[in-house]
Amino acid sequence: MLVLPDGSEITLAITLGDPDADNGAGRFVREYDASAHGLISIVGMADVPEFPIVWMVSGSSLLLGATTGDRAISEELQAIIELHLGLFFIQTAPVAPHLARFRIAPNALANDSRTVH
Repeated sequence: MLVLPDGSEITLAITLGDPDADNGAGRFVREYDASAHGLISIVGMADVPEFPIVWMVSGSSLLLGATTGDRAISEELQAIIELHLGLFFIQTAPVAPHLARFRIAPNALANDSRTVH
């Protein structure tokens, strides 16, 4: 449970995906040669994607992807995700040590408003 600056509470769940999984997310991240990936689900916040957001690390970039036709990832949500993914990467160091070395630069958006460098 997270408390936002306006006092509202949300739930943010982050998972670390299996790189060998034979599912849509696994195929998607292999296509981008990602070194790690997972899903993010948000409950209790207005105007967030209905379906889980796919995150992946490819080279020196963090990419976030919403399902086609789903709501866009707002700047506020992206900032929340960046902060908590950084903490998640440190916490998962025992099983994914390469993620603990990855640094997220807050609010560094690419032109597509979904790629964080």
